[in-house]
Amino acid sequence: MKIAKINIFNYRLLKSFSLNLREDITLVIGKNNTGKTSLLSVMNKFLNPGMKSKFSYNDLNTDFKKQIETIVISGEIRKEEWVDQMINMKIYIDYDELDNLDNISELILNLDPLDHTLILSFEYFLDYDRYLLLCADYMAFRGSKPQDKGFDFFINRNISYYFRQRIRVLESGNEQNFIDIEDGIVRRIINLEVISAKRDIDNDGNGAEYSRALSRFSSDYYKARSATNTIDISNLQQGLWEADSKFTDAYSKIFKPVIDNIKRFCTYGATEPALHVISNLREDKLLADNTSVIYEQDGHTLPEDYNGLGYLNLFAIIYCIHLKLDAFKRQGAKDIKSADINLLFIEEPEAHTHPQMQYSFIRNIKAMLADESKGINLHTIISTHSSHIVSQSDFDDIKYFYRDFKNNNIIAKNLSELHALYVKQDDSEDEKKEHQRHFQFLRQYLTLDRAELFFADKAVFIEGDTERILMSAMMKKVDFINKEDKIFTPLLSQNISVVEVGAYSHIFTPFFNFLNIKTLIITDIDSVNAGNNACCVSDGMKTSNTSLKYFIKEAFEKLKNLPQSDKILKYDNDSGKWIASSDGNLCIAYQINDAGYHPRSFEDAFIATNYQFIKDNKTVFESLKCRELITEVTPDYYKIAQECITRKTVFATDILYFSDKELSNWNVPNYIKEGLEWLAK
Repeated sequence: MKIAKINIFNYRLLKSFSLNLREDITLVIGKNNTGKTSLLSVMNKFLNPGMKSKFSYNDLNTDFKKQIETIVISGEIRKEEWVDQMINMKIYIDYDELDNLDNISELILNLDPLDHTLILSFEYFLDYDRYLLLCADYMAFRGSKPQDKGFDFFINRNISYYFRQRIRVLESGNEQNFIDIEDGIVRRIINLEVISAKRDIDNDGNGAEYSRALSRFSSDYYKARSATNTIDISNLQQGLWEADSKFTDAYSKIFKPVIDNIKRFCTYGATEPALHVISNLREDKLLADNTSVIYEQDGHTLPEDYNGLGYLNLFAIIYCIHLKLDAFKRQGAKDIKSADINLLFIEEPEAHTHPQMQYSFIRNIKAMLADESKGINLHTIISTHSSHIVSQSDFDDIKYFYRDFKNNNIIAKNLSELHALYVKQDDSEDEKKEHQRHFQFLRQYLTLDRAELFFADKAVFIEGDTERILMSAMMKKVDFINKEDKIFTPLLSQNISVVEVGAYSHIFTPFFNFLNIKTLIITDIDSVNAGNNACCVSDGMKTSNTSLKYFIKEAFEKLKNLPQSDKILKYDNDSGKWIASSDGNLCIAYQINDAGYHPRSFEDAFIATNYQFIKDNKTVFESLKCRELITEVTPDYYKIAQECITRKTVFATDILYFSDKELSNWNVPNYIKEGLEWLAK
């Protein structure tokens, strides 16, 4: 038995949301404000008995709020037209004949022997009677309300009076057929435990007041394990009983003067109890108050708060996982029947941890959960902002969340879908081999280097180290140029990933679509002559740039003079091609004719734009040779770039090293400036 899918409607950012779950671990990723916290919150409110009736007006999706306000103010809906308004979470559970169906047998509404899906519908709803009451109450409120208090003010204070909760089982294939069920039935089917991002871990040691979180976890862990009455627990208890006897003997001597003086005032009869001080060691109290977690280094022991927050967080997560799994197991002990599905949600395990520790966590978590969850049916959801965790994860486990601003919704995509975007059914055998190679390259690239793309709002794809070294400086200069533009959002204040892809940016095109983020490709026009030899643009017959040939299928002469509006592209699903569009989310930036000169590469573009800067520093630039070419006479920028620059990365470093504090002594080549200004919008 497993949770196959969760659908959520009208809850915060989750307007119409669907998430497919893996059988073991589902890794939920995405940048901030893409619904990861909303997912945990709504699951907790519907599935955690302690969170019942914890919904508020702010939990309603903004479009849903407007919908409620409209129908209340109009007050014109007839009963036969009414549909209950609700926050809704549907959990789709798949089962088979081998599963124990005791908890769900009476809930199976579809008698089709081939349909093995159970649908649980959790609803925070407004029915028609409460709708009429809400309309009447709000009309009365409007007649007496202060001028600055509207519908939001009214419903925010009173929503729990009008909205109620219920749980239903829907028939698979006919969700209009249903039965109502109680909370207790649900708890026998699904048990949710959460390890939140806030784990109360710190290492601010202040004498006796320092945090002993791990020691507290140790106590909790003991309490959980003691319920099973293992041999180890029995041995501990036996040891405490023996210690009790020794302590009691000692106490009788220590407290004898006090007891003797008490006897002076009290006469004990044969039937009256005598006063004694005895030892009564309790293992739970002993662990809670008198046990410390320490760590050993170089033969010395140190208290837990001397360890780094990363290790403390990792230890805390492992403790918490053990505690939650033990809770699942205890539920199935003795006369209490275990839930059919145990759902563990781990929020942001990467807190305070360095990259290597994040790698280690995700590499080992599957094996740990498999070892420790034997005997229970466990689903695990992990939410993360860590590119390091993502890079070490199985693609099939990852669910990518992104925000669809146009429809005010969150979309969850399966990374497993990427393969189908690359290798298509109607591809020829040769095409399948090539596209499989492309997909494998993407997978390896993301795994090894650039999983951060999943958390970016925008991306810049560049060819190599030269642009990478200078990109931040060029962004800073473009920001300065546009500082008076109130609409312009500074590039350096945005979440932009800069990624080196060499000549392979075209391989990333299905990935561009998958991520649905604004992307700038900065590349070179790479002019070649009829013999396919590199040459200046004026002598060029075509481009050797694979990406330009892929994205912009134009003759070279037209390519040279293409306006920027024709370099802004969107993917046309019907034709399977990139087409020019003002609302496209992909822009190609390459060298353009600037003041009568058309550069071939970044280097000659920079030299042409900043010739005086190069000339002033030609003797100190370590990257330059043949300095005699950089003269007062009309320069040949292409020749200078080809013959004077020894190493391109050193050239870029020279530029930065000899820049003034404000970067005011050189300018950004216009093709890059245009591209960055487009990206900033």
